[in-house]
Amino acid sequence: MRMLAEAPPELPKASSFKGTSWNLRLLALTPIYKGGASSDSIDEGMPFRPTSLRGQLRFWWRATADITDPKELWAREQALFGGVFDEKPVASSLRLTVSKASSTAVPKETFCRRGAPLDYALWVQRDDSTRVFHQVGAKATLTLYFPSDLNEGMRRALVGWVLVGGIGSRSRRGLGSIHADGDPIPSIKSVSDYVNALLGITPEGSRSWPSLAGGSVLVGPTKGTPNDAWETAVKAMKDLRSSPFRRKHDQVQPCHELRRDWPMIRSGSGRLEGKSAALGLPIQYEQGKYSLNTNSADGDRIPSPVHIRVVKLDTSKYLPAMVCLRVPYPPAGIEVIHNRCVTLRGRVDPHGLDVFIDAVKRIAGWRAFDLTSSSKGV
Repeated sequence: MRMLAEAPPELPKASSFKGTSWNLRLLALTPIYKGGASSDSIDEGMPFRPTSLRGQLRFWWRATADITDPKELWAREQALFGGVFDEKPVASSLRLTVSKASSTAVPKETFCRRGAPLDYALWVQRDDSTRVFHQVGAKATLTLYFPSDLNEGMRRALVGWVLVGGIGSRSRRGLGSIHADGDPIPSIKSVSDYVNALLGITPEGSRSWPSLAGGSVLVGPTKGTPNDAWETAVKAMKDLRSSPFRRKHDQVQPCHELRRDWPMIRSGSGRLEGKSAALGLPIQYEQGKYSLNTNSADGDRIPSPVHIRVVKLDTSKYLPAMVCLRVPYPPAGIEVIHNRCVTLRGRVDPHGLDVFIDAVKRIAGWRAFDLTSSSKGV
């Protein structure tokens, strides 16, 4: 049997830890999709896996970091989260534990009927599997330990994850929205509380990586249940992005500017200036006999900068929200693929995100707030 050259150091005991420790009670407001040890199922009874939480906190630490230099960001990130760099392992300064977890698996049909607006967020789950969703109400207690000199960065990351992020797959479409009680999470009782809490973790200036800096938050009318709030946000996005024409019963005018590139994509002629691509890639188009994909030319996925969230205001009010980060786009451009052949090339038009924000603002009951240093709150 292969032996370790050196025994690993022991983890600090909670009773002897000299840094900061935080305890949070976590509650799922929307179903958690997958996120288990296996990529195609859940771990029933274990909705919040420590490795997943660490990855979420790492992303939101970066997105809220009050640092402008990429090298400094990378160095601090290594020190806090650890990893293997140039074949040299770096120990993490962050320790987290999950306890008192509980959940059960539920089928998709318990919260989303076929053809309903929520199907837009769940199109990737085509079959009737009963082991890919944790129920609403899944809960756990999260405890974090870290050196006290990292308090502010960890506060920003934790608040960012709770107020904007989520857990599991498809969290950018509102799955895995959570509510948390405990320090340092602020009390959110109103729209102004929510917007001001986001302003409190938004760095100034701009960044060359995905960040809240320069971002926006869109909030819709409050609803009586988290599912209704989630469906309100998803329907707003679906109607703007995928509905080509306004029907008599629709309350939302489709955003034709986001769909203006469709004739060019279908014909395969011209130079594509993709506004829709600014909302994430790949994009799958299906209309009649046409089935095409728009991808990044370098093959990389571009995660959506728009994060749909359900925010709990009190026991009977839930806020639908979309938080828009500012992200860099690939210099390699984009390609349209049909039958495995490139039919059109172009670039991402970053203005597409602003077009989307302006379109959501025109929906009745929705408001937009800039997350900038000049904003004075609500």
